[in-house]
Amino acid sequence: MTGKTHYRLGIMYYLVFSILPFMASIPIIKGNSKISLAAVGAAALGALIVDSDTERSMINQSNPVTIGAAKITSTLERILNRLLRFIIGFSSGYLILHNIPWIIQKFGARDQVYFISYVIAFSCIFAGIASERFIKRLPVIAIIYNTCSTTINVLLSVLKRFIVLIIYFTFGIALAIYNLQNGNHIMLYIFAIVILGTAVLPHRTFLHSIEGFILYSIIAVYISHIFAAPQHGTAFIVGYFSHIYLADVLTNTGVPVSVIPTILRKLGVHERLMKFSFYRIICKVLDARLCISVMSTGTASGNVFEYIYCSLLFILTVILIINQHGILVFSLV
Repeated sequence: MTGKTHYRLGIMYYLVFSILPFMASIPIIKGNSKISLAAVGAAALGALIVDSDTERSMINQSNPVTIGAAKITSTLERILNRLLRFIIGFSSGYLILHNIPWIIQKFGARDQVYFISYVIAFSCIFAGIASERFIKRLPVIAIIYNTCSTTINVLLSVLKRFIVLIIYFTFGIALAIYNLQNGNHIMLYIFAIVILGTAVLPHRTFLHSIEGFILYSIIAVYISHIFAAPQHGTAFIVGYFSHIYLADVLTNTGVPVSVIPTILRKLGVHERLMKFSFYRIICKVLDARLCISVMSTGTASGNVFEYIYCSLLFILTVILIINQHGILVFSLV
């Protein structure tokens, strides 16, 4: 589902879970269901952070790491494309001017031949210093430019992903080493694992698994208790849970039961372990995907489903709030 849908669902499910008596009595929610703007924000963050392992996600539009990498690659893209235009345009014009004697020999020494040759040559040179739209209108040269430009864009996209990976990976390793030498606190190791998992593992693996959910829940509870606001940790957990098990599970790709098989494949030990029947049985369970396929993200029918889903949940939320308006305590913090 889209980031906007996850954002809305995370907030609304937090409100619903906090209001419904049988949901509010769940141990992790019980006593932490006081609704506040900060808690609503925590629920939204929990719903969005699940997609922080993909650069196109809504949360990464505000992530300084991905923004910085995007600025670097965008600047490089502009410079390289301008340089490419200049090289192709100038080289094409130069080749035509340099080979005018051959052109005259081929087509005859007529004024029209001279005129057309010079016009084409200087048009190519001008295209090299003009806008991209101009060079894309020139036959043959446009094909060359588009091919080279596409190659540059693909390479820079890989570079952008690599920059983000290196930053996350370096920070995660540095955090683990620092913690090993200074205090050896278990929470910092959990932070490091989450950062490394986000950087190294593909989308819809670690952060969409039960392991990612548990680790982020531990972090949320830990941070919320530092600030003496346990309801914020609860809200974050509800938002995270809604993303995986109340939203993405409804898509045609579903969510993984566990990330362990993916990690073992990355480490190159999965095939060796498959020789053991016990591992094959365990892997069959852990490698499964939870999927209630009722929609496909990005399709017209998928967009309609998301709209209906959000609308129905919104109606339920409004009804519950109106029904409980005199009982609930709203605050700004």
